[in-house]
Amino acid sequence: MDSQEAAKQFLVKYFAKANQLNHVIKELDQLRAQGQPDPGDLEQKTKDYGDLLDSLNAGKEQLDQSLKKVGFDKPLADFTEEELQRLSKILAP
Repeated sequence: MDSQEAAKQFLVKYFAKANQLNHVIKELDQLRAQGQPDPGDLEQKTKDYGDLLDSLNAGKEQLDQSLKKVGFDKPLADFTEEELQRLSKILAP
């Protein structure tokens, strides 16, 4: 596997984790909206949130390197709408 393909695979996995994090955030919001959520559920979702966030933060440098390998020379946070669309086309199966 070449380095560009490895970069694409990393990016897909990274964005899948980010999507998981978004789902955990929604679940936490729903638990809190219940008024008195089960402490065990709340604790588990909070742990899941922390684990995913730590994993994403740990992959930040590799994220930037992978973006460079597929043709982007700036952080994801600075992408324009057009660049995000171009990236999605690059990562599409």
